[in-house]
Amino acid sequence: MAAPLVWGMIWVVVAACVAALPRRFHPWGAIPLLITALPLVVLIYRSSGVLFGLVAVAVLVSVLRYPLLYLGRRMWLRLTG
Repeated sequence: MAAPLVWGMIWVVVAACVAALPRRFHPWGAIPLLITALPLVVLIYRSSGVLFGLVAVAVLVSVLRYPLLYLGRRMWLRLTG
């Protein structure tokens, strides 16, 4: 198994641990997960191919859906005024 896939699995376990914490800790856990997610997806894509890259993106969006929605809304409001 490729090393980026193992790191991706560790990322999912850490995300599950953050989700188990009380809600007030979620933003502090989501920030490092968001920062590490994109490089990890790129590494998975480059080492394992398109299919695993798409699965990694699907997992990312599934796990961090609310922080991504919040970030998207903030960016949209900044762009539109």
